[in-house]
Amino acid sequence: MKKLKMKRSKLICMLISLVASIFLWVYVVTVVSQEKSETIYNIPITFTGVETLREQNLTIAEGADTTVNLQVTGRRTVVQSLNRDNITLTVDVSKINMEGEYNRNYTITYPDSVQVGSISTDRKTPESVNIKIERLITREIPVKVAFLGSTADGYMLASTEPAFDAISITGTEKTLEDISAALIIVEDQDMTSSTTRNMEFTLVNSAGDPVDATGVELEMETISVTVNVVKHKEVPLVVEFTAGGGATDENVTWKANPPSITISGDEKLLDGLNQIVLGRENLSTILVDTTKTYPIVLPDGVKNESGEVEATVTVALSGLSSTNIRVTNFEFINVPAGFVADAVPESLLITVRGPSEDIKSITSSDIRVVADLGNISGVAGSYTINDVDIYIDNHPNSGALGSYSVMTTLISQEDLDARTGDPEATEGAP
Repeated sequence: MKKLKMKRSKLICMLISLVASIFLWVYVVTVVSQEKSETIYNIPITFTGVETLREQNLTIAEGADTTVNLQVTGRRTVVQSLNRDNITLTVDVSKINMEGEYNRNYTITYPDSVQVGSISTDRKTPESVNIKIERLITREIPVKVAFLGSTADGYMLASTEPAFDAISITGTEKTLEDISAALIIVEDQDMTSSTTRNMEFTLVNSAGDPVDATGVELEMETISVTVNVVKHKEVPLVVEFTAGGGATDENVTWKANPPSITISGDEKLLDGLNQIVLGRENLSTILVDTTKTYPIVLPDGVKNESGEVEATVTVALSGLSSTNIRVTNFEFINVPAGFVADAVPESLLITVRGPSEDIKSITSSDIRVVADLGNISGVAGSYTINDVDIYIDNHPNSGALGSYSVMTTLISQEDLDARTGDPEATEGAP
């Protein structure tokens, strides 16, 4: 019984081995050993010697993107292992040295795992490659910045400054013909301060539309751009008046055109600047209603965003009267030692202005003309003293209009005494 079981077991093993051998034989015959034909599509071309072309300022303008379809035959397992990524098609362009159209054959290289002769190439489409060689040119294009972002309230864009005004691009005449500029687009939002950073750019045509940059060599991939953001505010234009000639701020009505301007600059500068003073006027020099033009002068670092470079100011006076009074009361101060000063002529016509009721009561005796001779050397002669002081005593609300000059004669005390016959001056004379 035991021997019978052993014979059965041995028989089963033999049957299993036989079945396995049959399956293995069928696999080898039908799968491994069986040949198969297959077309592999869109295999790219690899060009060698491109660097040699570049040294001669030449490039492949057309045909560099050619792909090939290969129909191959071989053992099934070998054919199934092939694809467009592990088959290499090579064209050597290192011998080309001038522009033109060329037809070149390509070399097929299969993976190292494929034995020589284990596969055949039945069909190649196309069988050769047509390429066009053109000369490379280099030109400069301007760099432009477009600000499409925004600034926070109270701030404004002052300027955008690329690190370079222009960059070089290289390519064939055809690839460069539509390129007008390198455009950088800034899209930052709610900006309150200036910023500088490297930014990518887009090649655009004259209309500002992006163009295909394939085949274009760029001098650089990014450009540093500074975006200047400043604070802005509106400030009034003013004229400051000094009381004089019987007029005060209460008697003045004035208007500036424009009344205000918009300025921009550093936040610290603008925070302390609440008005622009056009000028300072002494009311004693303003005789009648007048109009005057002033330049608009700003502190360093502050920019006028409104554009006006000057302002016109109209000044009107009210509540005042004026009259002319001839004055004979002259005073000379700081007269050089040993000399006497006398006015020539002995009277001066003064125009005084003030409230009507005050003007009516002013007399010649209320007015003093004071001339300072401190700058005159001690030499006898006639001198003109400009801008003498006019005092109106007992009438503080009135004043003299304009400026006045006085001519004075400076003589020595000794000569004066001799002229007047002073006995003490002539004592001892022969």
